[in-house]
Amino acid sequence: MWRMKEEIIAWGKDLGISTKDIEIVLRKITGLSTSQLFLAQEISEGYIGEVRESFTRLSRGEPVQYVVSSAEFMGKEFFVDESVLIPRDDTEVLVKAVLQTSPSTPFLQGEEGTILIDIGTGSGIIPITLMWNMESQISNFYAIDVSREALEVATVNIKKYGLQDKIQVLEGDLLAPFLRPYSNSLLHGDEIPANMVITANLPYIKQDDFENMDTSVYTHEPKLALYGWPGTGFELYEKLILQCLQLQKRSKCITLFIEIGFDQFDIATAYIKSQGLTFDYFRDTHNIVRVIQINFS
Repeated sequence: MWRMKEEIIAWGKDLGISTKDIEIVLRKITGLSTSQLFLAQEISEGYIGEVRESFTRLSRGEPVQYVVSSAEFMGKEFFVDESVLIPRDDTEVLVKAVLQTSPSTPFLQGEEGTILIDIGTGSGIIPITLMWNMESQISNFYAIDVSREALEVATVNIKKYGLQDKIQVLEGDLLAPFLRPYSNSLLHGDEIPANMVITANLPYIKQDDFENMDTSVYTHEPKLALYGWPGTGFELYEKLILQCLQLQKRSKCITLFIEIGFDQFDIATAYIKSQGLTFDYFRDTHNIVRVIQINFS
């Protein structure tokens, strides 16, 4: 048996679901492409139970990405669930910042022994995307997260794109795995590589700052990945910067890229300057500074 597609779309709209989200759900459930769904007149009755469940979840405010277990980032599809943040355009600014950095930066010169470490990797979108673009410039890629559940999601995405031999997944608090005694080196050597590129999209929202958040975000997305500390929200980055200063004693050059909140530029730069470090910054499409590049050398 079949149901008219327009009837199903009207059903979703009556529940307050947007046309875009209805189409995303129908494409996921039926396996049809956008063009195929557009041309379809009817949907098999066999899909209706799954459609009903998905519409119910959407009507309760659950993000469509969690409902279909999939999110797009820079033109690619990634598996997501409620243990990781949904990829956003702000993080594209970070990825593009790494790719657009001055050619004079050591890691862009293809120097031997450069590694990339992504802190708070979540779904793994940052190291995966950068690996596709920088494999010839980076010798090893690492994805670190304190959440074991998040690392399971990252592992799914790494395997999905056949990168399990390219990206190593590590459980730990910030750079802790790289601050352990090197008698048990994760890098299979006694020396830290000369050049390290570190990316981080850490929790930077002040604790319970609901005023600047959508309801669906603080209701459904993981609190561990959202909230920093009650003060400025920048405290985790301060801890990471201090860890980078520790590693700097044994590394020729460390370049750190961090994604920050829309209102954190002054707080961030004041702290960075207090540590005697130089920095550059990158704006999003709304002219808001979203990413800061910090240079340790």
